[in-house]
Amino acid sequence: MKQYVNYAYYAGLILWLVGRMMHNDLILWIGTGLMLITCIWMLIHWKENEQMQNIVSALFLIVIGLWIFFKLI
Repeated sequence: MKQYVNYAYYAGLILWLVGRMMHNDLILWIGTGLMLITCIWMLIHWKENEQMQNIVSALFLIVIGLWIFFKLI
């Protein structure tokens, strides 16, 4: 299950990058949502993951939150 979450995270990251390069907001928000869901899932299952993966997930969740906040202002 952990491997599928990593694949979903990387798919979201790729979608986010493609959306940024193509200036396509739909792809950008789908990628952001996918990464957001996987980050939350990783933080819910904190003890099952490695410590570095949890730290990166928490930091990335903060970055996504700030990006969404400044995007909506």
